[in-house]
Amino acid sequence: PDTVPPNGFAKLPQNGAVVRQVYLNEKVDGVTLAPLGMQLNGVPFEYKVTETPVENSIEVWKFINLTVDAHPMHPHLVKHQIVARQTFNVGAYKALLCGSTTCQPGPAPGNEMQVVPDVTPLLTGMVVPPAAYETGWKDASQAPPGMVTTIVAKWDARWPIAGGNGPAPGTAGGQHCKG
Repeated sequence: PDTVPPNGFAKLPQNGAVVRQVYLNEKVDGVTLAPLGMQLNGVPFEYKVTETPVENSIEVWKFINLTVDAHPMHPHLVKHQIVARQTFNVGAYKALLCGSTTCQPGPAPGNEMQVVPDVTPLLTGMVVPPAAYETGWKDASQAPPGMVTTIVAKWDARWPIAGGNGPAPGTAGGQHCKG
């Protein structure tokens, strides 16, 4: 019943979808605190792909922004819809992630992604639906600081790569910050 908004745009279903939580953090200089690079789940986004959805699956992704900046998030080879945003307790999340409310998360040994804590018990405030201009299919979505931005996507084979009919194995799940 709640699948078609007033503008006639059909929403993707979320029931039974795989849910992935991806936290955003910036590596900073230890002396100047100047940002040195964006990281996803503690790993620089230019490293290997860490999320690999199955073709034709519907997935819900929660971008957990630990930074002080908004970041335009761009999942590769898929269009998506913004579901909602909600504030969360950033300090408590960092404490779960790396033992301190003020820590700067980084990669686990071997530059592997860290275990990602579930943000659900730390959500605060009201769920904020996307603004009218944010409804519809998106290539990138803003992830504001101190908020969880939830998107939903169907990982179909309609996004060909050079020389093929669909995403190359292991490449369908890449994402990065466009800013």
